Amino acid sequence: MNAWKKLWMGTSVACLLLLVSACSNKDITESKHSPSPVPSATPTTQTQVNDHSLTEKDMMIGDLKIGQSPNEVKQKLGKPTEESISHGIGDPLWIYKEKGLELNLGEAVWAIRVNSPFLGKTPRDIGIGSTKIDVATAYPEAKEVKGNGDSQRLEQKSANNKYSIIFTLEKDKVTHIALTMDLVIK
Repeated sequence: MNAWKKLWMGTSVACLLLLVSACSNKDITESKHSPSPVPSATPTTQTQVNDHSLTEKDMMIGDLKIGQSPNEVKQKLGKPTEESISHGIGDPLWIYKEKGLELNLGEAVWAIRVNSPFLGKTPRDIGIGSTKIDVATAYPEAKEVKGNGDSQRLEQKSANNKYSIIFTLEKDKVTHIALTMDLVIK
């Protein structure tokens, strides 16, 4: 019986030592029993974060961008094919039919609409003829909105709702792209 007592006591002491050393071993306790360490509050860049939010940097297509002055537009594109007025607001509407382009502007461009034969692309590489899958990959936060007839529309807005981009698709191909910036009516 003495041998059993010694074996039992030795095993108990060994287990107790193992338990104490395991509890004091920081690596073991953190990895098995503690939640993951909280990431530091170090600022990250857009390349470090998989952020798909729409921002002012997305508000361009080809050489045109929201906020561009009318003079910059005329220097790049020349005189518009047609000049009209934006319905309901009275701002100029410039139409470049041969380029597949319409611009709404006041002191600056606040809306750009393109269709074929426009060749420019957004900063995320989407243009006329891109597929629905291409759009969904480049703009994963885009939501499907009601289109006209057989067309589909995917729209993404910025977090503050100041900017939006709408892709109109027919047969899963982009046929029109509209970029807009909300206006502050004075």
